[in-house]
Amino acid sequence: MITLFIILIGQSCFAAYDPCKYLKLNSCGNTHSINKGLGASRPTSSSSFSSPASMASVKGFGVEAITWDGFEFSFVTGNGKVGAGVSSSNSDDTFFGNTAKELTEDYEGRIQSDNGKYKSKKYTFATALSLYKTKKGFFSINLGLIGKYVEETSNIHLGGGLGLSLGPLNLGYSRFKDEGTATTLDSNSLRTATEFYVDSYSLGLNLPFITFDYTLFTNRISTVEKVHIYSGGFFYRKFIFSYGRKLEISDRRKYDFENKAFYTYDRKWSSFAGVQYKFKKKWVAGLLSNYYLNQELSLILTGFF
Repeated sequence: MITLFIILIGQSCFAAYDPCKYLKLNSCGNTHSINKGLGASRPTSSSSFSSPASMASVKGFGVEAITWDGFEFSFVTGNGKVGAGVSSSNSDDTFFGNTAKELTEDYEGRIQSDNGKYKSKKYTFATALSLYKTKKGFFSINLGLIGKYVEETSNIHLGGGLGLSLGPLNLGYSRFKDEGTATTLDSNSLRTATEFYVDSYSLGLNLPFITFDYTLFTNRISTVEKVHIYSGGFFYRKFIFSYGRKLEISDRRKYDFENKAFYTYDRKWSSFAGVQYKFKKKWVAGLLSNYYLNQELSLILTGFF
């Protein structure tokens, strides 16, 4: 399955600590990374919303447009000390996002279909400010707020987070309320909404030619449900190579695409890979594998202005 994934976002929107400013190197591999803070190893800006405090490092204006069976948009703006963003993109059940909460029949039905993308009309808002920041940005403490609007129920859920940067090391924590659909029908055979809290922990290490990120989502529901995401990026000249591993700990079944059957595992691993190429200074084009967790291939185009 070939997916068209188009992103337009300003590179200058994420002006956190850049080790290239402090190291005398002929070239520095991550100069064309979308994000120089948390999530620098990832080709999308989704980390900026799951860890809202990172919005404080936004400098400039960026737009992100995603098209795959419809269109999704994100906007971010800031001055390097105060930033904000809004997104119609739903990162649930993408490789870098949390698990989706939905009826079991709906989940298994869409995974077996040709279009396994999770669809939910959910809008995310985030804003943040820098409580303290050194002149060169080597150390900073940021405070962020996040809000989610669910169109189906007209509910608004809020949350907050803290972020800390120390040189190449970035830490983030957020807690927010979210909403989905119960996994089973109610007594009247109807779908019912379920509300729950999510704790998100993030860690990032941003070095001149290589970056690492780790994110943990802990869902406060009746059963144990956690998501661990490990990712790395390698920058070589005009190329960006990305790889990730995701561990989902939950009671929902895993689909085997080769055997076309569901199996019950408590711990479910999945992988992601991507390659991008920078051209004409403001554009990066690439190919992503398994971004939507449906073993699809996605094309990505990034522009920064």
